[in-house]
This record gives sequence, structure tokens and C-alpha cells, in this order.
Amino acid sequence: MSYSSVADIAREFKNIEFTTTSSVTIDDVQSFIDQNDSLIDQYLSPVYLLPIVSAKALDVLKRIQISLVAARVSSIVNIKQNNQPALAKQELNKRNYADWAMMHLKELANRTLYLEDAALINSDYGMESYTLSNHIYPEFEKGVKQW
Repeated sequence: MSYSSVADIAREFKNIEFTTTSSVTIDDVQSFIDQNDSLIDQYLSPVYLLPIVSAKALDVLKRIQISLVAARVSSIVNIKQNNQPALAKQELNKRNYADWAMMHLKELANRTLYLEDAALINSDYGMESYTLSNHIYPEFEKGVKQW
């Protein structure tokens, strides 16, 4: 299941049209989307039930995927056009998007960021409890009666 489409990626690039003969073709963009689907699923599969079908979660994942694919397309276009000074700022922004996207994927995998309406896998190392689900961690002190 793709989180974005070629049209979504094309909207990120105002002056580039993806065709079968362009420097980055429609097939290239679709391939990048498919590769990033796998990447996103690898990060999410230990935490969420896949495929994710909830609307809010899909919007977040769509933004993450667009950022990753746009960064890749931008770097290829800049190399093929060999117009580094004019496009350097755009590529830097796209690279920042990719860094932002990867940071959020890692936070989703580490459970420090949650997809609000997506179904979580209910086990963590085979156990589930109220404290685990609510990120309550025990605190033990030396020399103090705690029980």
C-alpha cells in the first residue's frame, strides 16, 4: 500500500514535470515511492498493525513519504541539471525534509511519537500492562521503605 502517489510528489516540484522521458521519469518516482513504502513499513511493523488504514495516521505517513521521495528526486535533478548554485537552496530544504522524516520514523519506532488513530501492536516482549502502555516506569530508591 502506497502512502503517496506520483501526483503528490509532483506537487512538491513546481517547475518539473515527470514524464516517461524526463530526467526523473514517472517510473523512477513510482520506484522511489515503493522503496519508501518498504522503509516506512520496516520502521512501523514492530509497533503498529499493518497495513495502517486510519485517516489521520495515513496523512502523517503521506507527509513523511513525500519528504523522503522529494529529497531523493531533488538530488537527482540537481545532479543531472548540473546547476548547483541555483538549486542548492532547494536541495538543502529537501534534505532537511528527509532528515525530518527519518527523525519522525525513528520516533514512531521508539514509541516516543504515536500515530493517533492507528492500531498498536498490544504486546511488548510478550507482556502488556497499564504501566507499560502509559509509559510509567518504576523508580527504586536505596534505603527507603517502598512497599
